[in-house]
Amino acid sequence: VGIGSGELLPLKDTRHLLLQTWLEPLINDYSWLNHACRSFDKKMVEEGIGRTILTLPLEDQQSILLSWLSNFLKSGDNCPNLQRAFEVWWRRTFIRPYAEPRANQDHSKNSSVT
Repeated sequence: VGIGSGELLPLKDTRHLLLQTWLEPLINDYSWLNHACRSFDKKMVEEGIGRTILTLPLEDQQSILLSWLSNFLKSGDNCPNLQRAFEVWWRRTFIRPYAEPRANQDHSKNSSVT
């Protein structure tokens, strides 16, 4: 949670190893944590994990989020909801590369007119 909130920023390899080590067990125990632990803050955990994932390179985000998606499709509410992080990764990967060249073309057209 400290990483996701920006309070801590360990090296990229440390963040990736942390997610590789703990995300799968968290997914496996998520239903139990959600129901058995009154102090478990589902939203804070989901936001922290999502933000931590988004600090990694796109390739690492892809592998983690596609693995999460597979679990989410099987488990639904018994899995952390990382949909927001998935959507951000999706936009960065598939929309931004096409939007940026177009924005640059529009900018160069406007510059040549003036």
